Amino acid sequence: MIATLAPLRTLAGRIALAAAALGLGVMLVVSVLGYIALSRELKLRATDDIEAKRALLQHILSEIPSTAALTYGRHRLDDLLIGHRDLHLAVFDASGSKVIATFSPLARDASPLMLEALTSSRLSDESPMREWTAPSGQRLLVTMGTARFANGESTQIALLQDRQADSLLLSRYARALVIALPLALLIAVVGAWFTARSGLRPLRRFIEVASSISSQSLAGRIDVVGIPFELHELATSFNSMLARIDEGVTRLTQFSGDLAHEMRTPIATLLGRTQVALSQIRDVESLRDTLASNVE
Repeated sequence: MIATLAPLRTLAGRIALAAAALGLGVMLVVSVLGYIALSRELKLRATDDIEAKRALLQHILSEIPSTAALTYGRHRLDDLLIGHRDLHLAVFDASGSKVIATFSPLARDASPLMLEALTSSRLSDESPMREWTAPSGQRLLVTMGTARFANGESTQIALLQDRQADSLLLSRYARALVIALPLALLIAVVGAWFTARSGLRPLRRFIEVASSISSQSLAGRIDVVGIPFELHELATSFNSMLARIDEGVTRLTQFSGDLAHEMRTPIATLLGRTQVALSQIRDVESLRDTLASNVE
């Protein structure tokens, strides 16, 4: 537990963790926004593409003489779908109650559901674009509308676009983010730690000066040249404190010297008189006089 919390005891470690947390938050927000933007862009592209195909399909049907001739004109519709494996087409009668032709297995399987959507008016020219999930689980973009043959006979068409490729792209994007985020977080932590260590390097000046200070050496000062602006005031205050301490110690040393000099003469006198008094036998009165003189 102590080893786990050890990085938190260093300022560089705390800065690195804070920067990493901030970086992770920013990366998550950017990743989510990127995912949403990509999903929206893919949907808009798919919508524009299927709308263009529907317009082209309506144009092709307008050149086919009639519903009966659709069987002979299938190749033109097949040509429309060549190279577009994600597109599926179904053609219904004017009332939308009967399937005239389908151009893929998926369109054939989805025809009953499309008929139900047509009869219930869930899809129409007023709301021609819907997302739909097939019974097989495929996500489809469905557009339906009315077309006319060359003889004026109307028909209902359903164009389905499989969005599996878009879903696969989004899932790969999300997977790449899941893989990249821990790596990016690790890089952010290491980079923030080295940056914090480099930024805190000027604090070594304080440590070096503080380590060199003693009662015999108070001349050390922090060199403020090139020091960061945030530490400039602290360094100036630290130098001023050292100057005041140096001045106080100097005065104390001088006072101690003066005191020793002033005390030397009276102490020598006391010592000399006492030694003289003890050099020979004296009576009580003589010793009393010597003591009284020492007191004075």
